[in-house]
Amino acid sequence: MRASRWLGALVVLGATAIGAAACGGDALQLDPVAKAADVTSKQTSMHMTIAATVTSLGRVVQMNGSGDFDNADHVASVSVRFSLGPSTNQMEEVIDGTTIYLSSSLFAGRLPAGKSWFRLDLQKAGKALGVDFANLLSQTPSGAFDQLKNQGDVQKVGSDTIDGVRMTRYLLYVDESKVPQKVRDLHPTYEPSEIWVDRAGRVRRVQTGVTSDVAPGSTVRAQTRTEMDFSRFGAPVNVGVPSDDQSVDLTDLASNALKNGG
Repeated sequence: MRASRWLGALVVLGATAIGAAACGGDALQLDPVAKAADVTSKQTSMHMTIAATVTSLGRVVQMNGSGDFDNADHVASVSVRFSLGPSTNQMEEVIDGTTIYLSSSLFAGRLPAGKSWFRLDLQKAGKALGVDFANLLSQTPSGAFDQLKNQGDVQKVGSDTIDGVRMTRYLLYVDESKVPQKVRDLHPTYEPSEIWVDRAGRVRRVQTGVTSDVAPGSTVRAQTRTEMDFSRFGAPVNVGVPSDDQSVDLTDLASNALKNGG
């Protein structure tokens, strides 16, 4: 499978995880994990690190990254390193609302002179699939926190100390009946998520695992395991959003590809 298709699988599987965030309404009483997710999502800013592994057809894609998120202004700057076998590449991402900007050495020779970023309006492109990214994907860690709400049973399993911080660890079991149909079409199988909550009631670490089809109707399955850490709550965040002169808009191309099935 080409690297570009592996990256596509990462996007699909990420959407599988995030799509679960759209399930259910507000619970009458928040469980400890949902309460912590609500508290954390209201932080004005935060730093996030992420490590993910996607395994399919005997091959492994590994991704490690970090970013700073301004939840009030919905902007972020993220740096990601990903590898497929011996090949390792770096990608920079800037998020501005539902618009993402991507820059990488992978794009060398594919951009017009003076351009260094690809630009994609997820909200516009998502309309090709009937997906409202403005509601489904906030483009901040809030999407991950929303996923923790109203998902299923929560079990307290003990305490741990991470980076010198004492935390309570929980297991969260996904109720697949609450997962949106578009996600269920990928036939996901969820592992129990592990959640660490600090004494201030904030989510500090989330570990998830899911196995699903890489696309609707596909016979190819992929397993994704992800770990996200959150810190530096309320710290100042400075994000430089690329100008139109620096970027190439791929929104229409992506919309047409989605409409035509890829």
